[in-house]
Amino acid sequence: MIQLSKIRNDATDAIHQAQKEYPIHTTLNMVKNNLTLQIQGVPMYIPCWCGKPGIGKTAHAKMIADAMGMSLLYVSMAKPYEYFTGLPTPNKVTFDDDESVKEKMYVYWSMPDMIHAANIMARKKDTNGCIIFMDDLHIISPDVQTMFFELVLERSLNNFKLDKNVAMLAAMNNSNMAGFDGFFSAINNRVQRINVSMSWKYWYENCGAELNPYIAGFLRNFPNNIEEPESTEEPFCTYRSWTILSKLLEPITKQYTAGEFNKEQFVSQIGMHAAGFMSSKTVTMLKANIGQQLQYDYEGMVKNNKYFIDKNDPISQFCFGNIIRYLRDEKDLDNMIAYIKKIMAEDTAIKDYSNAIINIMYELSAFSHMYMKRPDDEESKTRRALIKSAQAKMFEAGGSKIHNLIYNLTATV
Repeated sequence: MIQLSKIRNDATDAIHQAQKEYPIHTTLNMVKNNLTLQIQGVPMYIPCWCGKPGIGKTAHAKMIADAMGMSLLYVSMAKPYEYFTGLPTPNKVTFDDDESVKEKMYVYWSMPDMIHAANIMARKKDTNGCIIFMDDLHIISPDVQTMFFELVLERSLNNFKLDKNVAMLAAMNNSNMAGFDGFFSAINNRVQRINVSMSWKYWYENCGAELNPYIAGFLRNFPNNIEEPESTEEPFCTYRSWTILSKLLEPITKQYTAGEFNKEQFVSQIGMHAAGFMSSKTVTMLKANIGQQLQYDYEGMVKNNKYFIDKNDPISQFCFGNIIRYLRDEKDLDNMIAYIKKIMAEDTAIKDYSNAIINIMYELSAFSHMYMKRPDDEESKTRRALIKSAQAKMFEAGGSKIHNLIYNLTATV
């Protein structure tokens, strides 16, 4: 029986994977159009992102809300039934024309929290309305499905209406591993399912600069390991888990830099932290890769102006991009560019050093995106100018040999 169930689940997941998936950032305009029509009073299916956990569905809902000047009400569909129904409230009514019954008790339902919160947020003076973001739609209970049907069909719950400036957006993980067992057909016919995934290049451009440098080096080496198959038996890594792991590693990286750990202890600490986020196989790969990364002192290369890329070592190539994190000023940049020009003068430069050049450009692109989003304080302005200068000088240093290589890398996905 267990085997048959597994076969059925695997077959269903295979069907989901075979469906067309779009990088989530390419669907933003489509979703905005739907939400705009909802606000205009046009009957619409509720757009619902369907995709793996940790690919930024909530983050992109916030991006849409910010772009549209709207508030965002986050609602987990795991909330109790009463959140959607409101609560029964006893009251009294008097019958003046009936001498035998002076008063009777009756019950009415209070306004559901979701309706109340959304309407309050939609009516604020400094907003264009409110987006209700209903997350984890796949775990909606049968009882809540009946309420959801009223919500999408009539824009109300228990006859309490949504404000006209409220729009709805949903997200779910529609795999069997996530426990999704389908919707009532009436609901299924009122949800616009949009199958989405995350683009590695897009994610790294927007998040790579804030990753721990050793995690960044690993993921540039092994981008296919950023996601693992969903599992109910052991941890599996997602885009989100790498971001969280990077934050956890900040203090122990500082301790290692301060000399509180030797290399072996540092790698062991990383393994202990990572074990809660990913499979044992990936933990083993991560530890081995970081052990190799530690052979190269990129901060020391910058300080001492002694650069080195081992053209026969893929780890050296893929991790050399980390050098960007340690550039302090234009003098450091010019020293690095001089080294790049030197190696690019070799006859087989493209063949031998292309991965190093690509990883430098990945880092420059990531840091450019990060500083574009930062406030215009002096530090950000200085770093942004340095990164912009580095991008320009990399193009100049490469000449015709690598212009096509860099152009293809930096082209919009």
